[in-house]
Amino acid sequence: PPPPGGGPRPARGGPVCPGAFLLAAAGLLDGFEATTYWCQLENLALFPHVRVSAGYPRWVLHKNRFSGGGISSSIDLALELVNQLSGPTQSMSTQLSVQYAPSPPFQSGDPSQAPPEVTADLRCQDQEFIAKIREATMEVIGNGSHDGYRPSAYPASPAAG
Repeated sequence: PPPPGGGPRPARGGPVCPGAFLLAAAGLLDGFEATTYWCQLENLALFPHVRVSAGYPRWVLHKNRFSGGGISSSIDLALELVNQLSGPTQSMSTQLSVQYAPSPPFQSGDPSQAPPEVTADLRCQDQEFIAKIREATMEVIGNGSHDGYRPSAYPASPAAG
């Protein structure tokens, strides 16, 4: 559908972090592969027509939609979008201009890398956040906006980072 107020449709679009839930609720991720913040992947899979990427991709590009995980992964996503729109030189220039050269002191950026006790502790701290998103998601699904509960998990796309 055309955007509200008319005008041209965007060539591509998408969310980062839990913004995926806004687009999923509006049906704008229906039929697309997507990701979100790692502790909310199970909740995003509650939307029956959203294909949630397997694992913990930092970002996903699928057709004309993109989605990013947490804050730092959205920087990676942005650099890939610049690469696709303007080429690798511009993407590298952008990366250099913001001095983005990640070198974290630990490799624990997602549950597949972090020690299990660190993941368990953070998941425990995030329980209220997880529960609120689940409640809102179930409300959207239950009001007829979507046709029911069907969690999905698909292999990571070759365009996932």
